[in-house]
Amino acid sequence: MWFNGDVYRTYREANVPEALTRCGEHRCVRLVTKVLNGAWIDTRNLIVDLSARTVTRVG
Repeated sequence: MWFNGDVYRTYREANVPEALTRCGEHRCVRLVTKVLNGAWIDTRNLIVDLSARTVTRVG
């Protein structure tokens, strides 16, 4: 498995879930995953709040 993350910015989203309103103050990332030498795994709807140690599904 290959993992990467991209900073989750609430101002880019139309409807921010209540659980993610502190992103920006908290460290939040959007998870990106791929099987090595294989297919992408669609995890774009999972946001990890590293500060609160929680995962929230968006969309």
